[in-house]
Amino acid sequence: MDDVRGLLVLLHVASALFMAAPLYMLVIVNERARLGAPLGLPHDAFFENIVRRQPIRCYAYLAVLTVSGVALAVWPAGVVGLFVPSVLVKLGATAALFGILSYVHFSLQPRIDAQLATFAPGTPATEEAKRILPALRTRRKRMAATCLFLVLVAAIFGVRLSVAVSPLATAIVVLLALALAWRAYRTGVRYGYA
Repeated sequence: MDDVRGLLVLLHVASALFMAAPLYMLVIVNERARLGAPLGLPHDAFFENIVRRQPIRCYAYLAVLTVSGVALAVWPAGVVGLFVPSVLVKLGATAALFGILSYVHFSLQPRIDAQLATFAPGTPATEEAKRILPALRTRRKRMAATCLFLVLVAAIFGVRLSVAVSPLATAIVVLLALALAWRAYRTGVRYGYA
């Protein structure tokens, strides 16, 4: 039984590592902004293809995280394990991640794609598209920063399930996670954490 629990932990941690996607999506969009080239050139299609396909992967990672996390929570304590405050925070963060991911994938990204299509070669881009596309991309970037923060919060509270961490230390680390998410949103963390 310890082997099964160990495999569940490994699967859970590996999926959590793969959820680094929000950070890398922020890096990508910040690098795109640094190019400063006009919209609609081939590099826009390259960046958008990377960003557009990521939600499918994130759904898979979140599903594995949810199933393995619930299994780990109920394994030793039964259903009561789901009502531990740290588990509830993790479940809340996961639900919020599913919600944001669904909004971006099913609503925001199709609108970005439609606006980007107006920049196709030989098609004159409308002034409306030139105004709307950056606003939609900024909203998507905010959603990625929020996802990064939620992933970090879930990880922080996951650690609290294994290690006794004081509420003050937890609050400080959550604030540091918020600062990192904000920094990644603003600059793309060009030098790691800075």
